[in-house]
Amino acid sequence: MDGAIQIFAAFGPFVLTVMGVIVSIKPPASPKAHYAWLGLFLIIGLPTSFATYAEMRSSDKTSNDTNTTVHDLRTENKGLNSSLQSISKSLGLNAGSPLGDILLKIEALSPHVLSVKGGSIYQVPAISALIDVQRNKAAKTILILPAAPYVGERFDIKFSGSPADSNTAVQLWVRGNGHSVDGYPEYGMPFANQAITVTFDGKRWVIT
Repeated sequence: MDGAIQIFAAFGPFVLTVMGVIVSIKPPASPKAHYAWLGLFLIIGLPTSFATYAEMRSSDKTSNDTNTTVHDLRTENKGLNSSLQSISKSLGLNAGSPLGDILLKIEALSPHVLSVKGGSIYQVPAISALIDVQRNKAAKTILILPAAPYVGERFDIKFSGSPADSNTAVQLWVRGNGHSVDGYPEYGMPFANQAITVTFDGKRWVIT
């Protein structure tokens, strides 16, 4: 199982990119061909999205490799999203059409990696993501979660910094933006390399 995940995570984005190039150069000439390409994309795209996300979750267990992992995942995800957009455009599947909406939903569910500069106020976009926050010793950072989240929307939040930093004053706040975070309007993260996952259950953000 782990071997299959690693194969899809490593080669899936490349295969999808090649598919996007092919349909861009030679778009399908018939509805049957359109559906064939869509089916092929789903067969490769969905396992690739799952594998990339699984790799992202696994990487969080090793805090010393955080910066390298974030960079690698951002590169993989950029290729995946680029392929989705290219295939959707080439097949003429725009928002509003059933097949276009399917591709847009798949793109929204594909893993995203966001980097946030410490000392800023950041409005989190409505896409499930790994959020890497760089610790700022001199100023606090505020993450504002989406105001209208969907049930099951989740964010993995990593507060990156030097373990040698002994200042435990709360420098990262996660605000619920109208929904509580484990019963509170906001949640503080004081420790370098601390990580949490917040998931919306329909009424509030739950920390796991």
